[in-house]
Amino acid sequence: MDVENLNVGQEFEELPETNTIFLTENDVFKKGKGLYPIERMNMATGELFNDGEHILYVNGAYRDDSDLGKLMHDFSCWNPDEMHFEMLKDITR
Repeated sequence: MDVENLNVGQEFEELPETNTIFLTENDVFKKGKGLYPIERMNMATGELFNDGEHILYVNGAYRDDSDLGKLMHDFSCWNPDEMHFEMLKDITR
């Protein structure tokens, strides 16, 4: 991705921040969390790499009474009458 975000002669530091979101069907990390933010780290020093790349895994199987739990329910729901969010109800109808 980086090569497409820089012009010839631009410095690495000029790369824009990037956010990649993976919405997974199940809890790929099997820790019961709804969100798993990932940041790269320099393993030798334990310091964050701070390269502007951010990754977020969203557990599509997550359910609770939070907005995220309700949203994941709605994403997997076929019946608009059982959805929590009006916008998704309307789009599904």
